[in-house]
Amino acid sequence: MFYPFRNFAGDRKILTTLTVIVGLLIVLWISTMLFARPQETQFLLHYAVDFGVNFVGPWHYVYRIPILGTVIALINCFLAYLLFRIEKKYTYLLLASAIAVLLLLLFALIIIILLNI
Repeated sequence: MFYPFRNFAGDRKILTTLTVIVGLLIVLWISTMLFARPQETQFLLHYAVDFGVNFVGPWHYVYRIPILGTVIALINCFLAYLLFRIEKKYTYLLLASAIAVLLLLLFALIIIILLNI
């Protein structure tokens, strides 16, 4: 049922995308830890062009972004590992979509950081 991991990670494209995924997760977590400190004031968590700031919350809500990114990356990597033996195209698609989601979450985190400076 399970394919040997060394065959999965031995593919150059997969190894490259896994490295990018881990790098993006590290950037997400480190930037969140550097920015989100306990404080009394509310964090601005969402900004809409039409309405302005429409969601504020406590400082620890910012950690939902890297947690969500980690969960999505783990699920996509596990599914890619399961599908590697069946069809490599689906594996590449899942790993590329994990990178796209992590880039969007990083962009959202940057916007939140800029809103709260």
